[in-house]
Amino acid sequence: MLTRIAIIADTHLRGGRPAPEACLEIARACDLLLHAGDFVDEAALELFEGLGVPLVGVAGNVDTP
Repeated sequence: MLTRIAIIADTHLRGGRPAPEACLEIARACDLLLHAGDFVDEAALELFEGLGVPLVGVAGNVDTP
C-alpha cells in the first residue's frame, strides 16, 4: 500500500491571503499533511485542518502559542 505524505512549511498566510490552489490540490490528494511551522495566522491552520486530510504540525519561530 502506498502512503502519500505532503510536507509544507513557512506558509505565512497573513490576513486571509489565499494559499495557492495547486498546493491545496496536492494536499487534498495525500493521506497525511505535515506542516513544519510558520502558519503565522490561525486562519491558515484552520484552512489546512479543513482539507479533510489528517494534519500534523508544529509551531514555527514566528507562530504565536
